[in-house]
Amino acid sequence: MLLSIGEGFDDVYLVFEALDECDETTRRTVFLPLITQLSGSLTREGKTRFKIFVTNGPNCVDIQNALEPRALKLPIIPDPADMELVARAKITVVRQKGIRISAQLEQDIVSAIVDNANGM
Repeated sequence: MLLSIGEGFDDVYLVFEALDECDETTRRTVFLPLITQLSGSLTREGKTRFKIFVTNGPNCVDIQNALEPRALKLPIIPDPADMELVARAKITVVRQKGIRISAQLEQDIVSAIVDNANGM
């Protein structure tokens, strides 16, 4: 159906966000061949019709293998300072609910999150 709809346009943009959260044994076996097929669809002028953006986690070998030949890989590594801001904001929300968290525990939580994120 996507191929049929896409024939009416020169450029079609598709976003598959968090493909790694899709079940590996059922859904991904459908989506990965579909993405590959769509990425090979050309206009009459020989341009790639579908512009596809896929996001996934770093350890999804099946996705990487399926998309590798045609994909431009852009690793996204979070800034530790941004991670710290988010962690502290979440702790503030917890405190607003009446849960007491000492300054030392806050620092321990933030440090553990930032130090163990491993690019996630």
